[in-house]
Amino acid sequence: MSRTKPRHASRDTAPKAGDAGDRVTSAGIDKEQASRRTFDRWAAVFDRSLILRALRARALRELGELSPDDRFLDIACGAGRLVFAAAPQVERAVGLDLAPKMIERARSRADARSEAVEFHVGSVQDLPFGDGEFTVITCTTAFHHFPDPPAAVTEIARVLAPGGRVLLADMISDTPPIAVTDAVLRRVERGHVRFHESADLEAFFSDAGLAVVRTRRALAWTYAFLLATKQREMTL
Repeated sequence: MSRTKPRHASRDTAPKAGDAGDRVTSAGIDKEQASRRTFDRWAAVFDRSLILRALRARALRELGELSPDDRFLDIACGAGRLVFAAAPQVERAVGLDLAPKMIERARSRADARSEAVEFHVGSVQDLPFGDGEFTVITCTTAFHHFPDPPAAVTEIARVLAPGGRVLLADMISDTPPIAVTDAVLRRVERGHVRFHESADLEAFFSDAGLAVVRTRRALAWTYAFLLATKQREMTL
């Protein structure tokens, strides 16, 4: 039975052992805490990266057209650039990030712009939203930090509405240079979990009951844009 959480829930709490049905181990929680500390430190400068801006812009293009009825969620939203880009086109635009200082920066920008957007602190392993709450979900350059990929994708599938779509974009280890880089990062960066092969990303989504529409590889096969959908409910 799927879990149902209240619509528009806002929970700015750190993940604890036992959350998400005990799917996240203590080692996984350590990874999340390390990522939180890292991105809190980077909050003031993170959004200046021209490469990250370009990847987010392409993620929106890969999604296709947004509609005024869409309810948009960006997971690992950082300072909210993708949320702000989507907001004028959709009914509701929401960002979630593990790092409180990233969310503080995003909320400050929202206040300065007087834009009707929402930002929440939380973990992808235990999303603070109701079943089927969003019609469009994005997650860019963050999946390699998620300690339990199957649990993360299961949560994404849970909050995605039937007929909705999700765009995941991240580094992939399909080539030897990135596989070597991944092995090094797992030793030296505490918040790094793994760069996955594109076939593994597709399997995570298929196993969660989502239909992979396509996977486009970019930057010399070092980065992938995966688009998936959730089947509409059958009516009799």
